[in-house]
Amino acid sequence: MITCFTLNLSIDRRYVVENARMGAVNRVTECTATAGGKGLNVTRSVHVLGEDVVAAGIAGGDLGNFIEHALDKEGIRHRFTRVAGESRCCINIFDTATGTQTEYLEPGQQVTQDEYKAFLNDFDELCAKSDVITMSGSLPKGLPIDTYATLVQRVPSKRFFLDISGAALINALPARPFYIKPNENELAAIVGHPLDSDDDLKAAAKRLHDGGVACVAVSLGARGALLCCNNGFFMATPPPIKTVNTVGCGDSFTGSFAVAIKRGFAPPEALRFAVGVSAASAMSPGTGELHMENVHAVLPKVTLQTI
Repeated sequence: MITCFTLNLSIDRRYVVENARMGAVNRVTECTATAGGKGLNVTRSVHVLGEDVVAAGIAGGDLGNFIEHALDKEGIRHRFTRVAGESRCCINIFDTATGTQTEYLEPGQQVTQDEYKAFLNDFDELCAKSDVITMSGSLPKGLPIDTYATLVQRVPSKRFFLDISGAALINALPARPFYIKPNENELAAIVGHPLDSDDDLKAAAKRLHDGGVACVAVSLGARGALLCCNNGFFMATPPPIKTVNTVGCGDSFTGSFAVAIKRGFAPPEALRFAVGVSAASAMSPGTGELHMENVHAVLPKVTLQTI
């Protein structure tokens, strides 16, 4: 089983407007609301790829109920620790006149110490049943910056995938997660200097790998991804595709990498698989949406090379 944790779930609301103006009344021409959060996108990719998966984390209030009902409709099992506060909303405003998107991201509900203790009990129970664990996204209010490090350390024998960023990721590195997925800018922030070439990227990734991270996957956008692992350095490159929506592609990458590792793939082959699935996700309009026909079309055309 793969368990995908999201500590800061959200309802993702998308508003479509034309010629949005600050300080004025704006008419919304289209509105959608979906159960969101990076970890749920990871969960969906694992589900579509056919693996046994559970969505877990922290949910609260009526918005938490909405998230659970949405996952029920998708046929995705879930086990959330319920808290008193409301889960958050994240607003995406798309202006058809300019083609621009503006996002408003709420911080998330306040989690009390008693609620966190209840979560830890659920966390331990779920992890004991899991082959692979993923954890994605930001922390809600009330949880310290070293929360992810603490969680990794609670299950040292498990393959723990972290798809987080910023101070939370830097604090988690000494706990030695199995996998991380920084992009170029995030990797530069971790090592503290610009990365101007592929050699710089390799050196920075190796530094994190030598520090105890088994798989350091560096997201390179349309170029694919670079991997530093015990087998060496590898680059996987997707074929040219008709890109429709890249939001959530990184989550599909993490989910498919986790699936590949659970299936016994060596890390380089897991990289090739993840790049193919991520590219296939970019071919669909929905955030993190994935269709197997696109995976089957793209995957054979992904190139993998030692660098």
